Amino acid sequence: MNNPSANNGARVLQFLLIETGTYEDAMLRPYTTNVSNEANTIGLLQESTMNGQIVTAAALSDVAGRILTQQTEAEGICAIPNTWSERRLRFFMEIESGATDLTRQRQILTGYTDYSGLSNLTGAQVHFDPRMRLYFNNTISLRDSKFRAADGSYAFRSTMADDSQLLRSGSDVYANANGTFMDANNTFALRPEDLMAAQAAGMSVMQRGGGDVWDTRASFAMGVRKSSRDNGIPSRYLAKSLTALGQAYQQSDVANEPSTAVFNLAYGALREQSMHADRFFSILNNQTQYAHNGYITYQELCALVPNVDAVAQYLMPGSVTQRQESYERGRHEHWHGTGTETLFASRLCSSIPGVMIENMMTRIGFTTSNRTVDGRFALQFFEGAVGSFTQGIDMQPFLARFETTVVLEVLNTLTSNNLIDIDIDMVIDLLGETQVSVSIAGAPKVHFTQPTFCDALFAPVMTINAQFVNNIGEDLHTLTTFMDTPAPQFGLGQNNPSFF
Repeated sequence: MNNPSANNGARVLQFLLIETGTYEDAMLRPYTTNVSNEANTIGLLQESTMNGQIVTAAALSDVAGRILTQQTEAEGICAIPNTWSERRLRFFMEIESGATDLTRQRQILTGYTDYSGLSNLTGAQVHFDPRMRLYFNNTISLRDSKFRAADGSYAFRSTMADDSQLLRSGSDVYANANGTFMDANNTFALRPEDLMAAQAAGMSVMQRGGGDVWDTRASFAMGVRKSSRDNGIPSRYLAKSLTALGQAYQQSDVANEPSTAVFNLAYGALREQSMHADRFFSILNNQTQYAHNGYITYQELCALVPNVDAVAQYLMPGSVTQRQESYERGRHEHWHGTGTETLFASRLCSSIPGVMIENMMTRIGFTTSNRTVDGRFALQFFEGAVGSFTQGIDMQPFLARFETTVVLEVLNTLTSNNLIDIDIDMVIDLLGETQVSVSIAGAPKVHFTQPTFCDALFAPVMTINAQFVNNIGEDLHTLTTFMDTPAPQFGLGQNNPSFF
């Protein structure tokens, strides 16, 4: 296999590059758990799930925000090449493969570069620096199937096959509170599979007499990896973790005691999409140092995808939309704070993009508040603020599903089921930036802007504290045991075959 475009009819449909603004320093706020009696999380969990019979994201929405939150104090600083004061290019690449008369597969890749490596802006053809580095932030795989519409015309129906952030590490990515940068061996992922792997390793060591545990599957010693966008939504993160653990007990020979087998079974059920199973990234891993470096150069990309340079298009600044997106560092609130507005804005920026992508959206704008007669949330969408991955589809059903999901699985969780008075405005561009304004209890709105094109850097499933991997894994196991439901029924419940 030499290159993506030479196999199975793969070709690059689009490769768009746009200059970014400059931004406030991004902060690392990993997940942390709270299962204390004082917070009554055990009792709430038992009640919400009917003692483990209904373990769904919806069922957990009112308690997930108490159990799984992001750290109040930032754990460290997220760095980006040439600092957050540097303008760079963000990009959108669309690859088509396996196309027939009836079906096709598309992969959408988004990310950013280390700087604005382009020249000859006055000429007809823009040239890109071959040494410019490309960092991939998100990958989305779509299956398109042709169908006949009601009017007799043909169109494609798109189905999501993969929606993952690309987590990377390195000696220049994460620094602790003192500014000391951490290498790949001291940066860890907190995806559900990483927690189960660490628990399995710890149990194995314990059975051999004890000792320190360091599981390389949680560290970034093996390089870049995928993380489902669902991991940014606490209720879904909890639902799939607790379900996997409960069903692992059901399938193992050990009914009541934790064992390596139980955690290994849960690990298998929670596995993320493999980088090696992804055709594009498998090529990058095999033919470049991408897995180790976390980037490829523009020259390497052109060598692997011969038509990419011909398709590459630099979108010149100038339109109203682009001027609005060109954020200037210092215009809005910084991310170093520990106030509720900062924490809520951070959680919204982590969770909403995943809901957008599953509803085929690249851009959305809305306002919402629970300062209503009945105290319930309702979203009002800004006119012309909806963008999609697929052209020519009716977005109304997707907007309706987006609203239902955001209210039930994000806003209810954020406000502990409407106990907190809040007013929110958001405009999110997956390929650009997120602007969010938060007002709590009638206070003035606080405005934040975050670059969404690189949001994998500050995903809540990243940490520089190895102990977090064990702590969260142990807490999830504790929650599982306290739900106290006979194994065959755990996580299923009547008429509830899945946890979404």
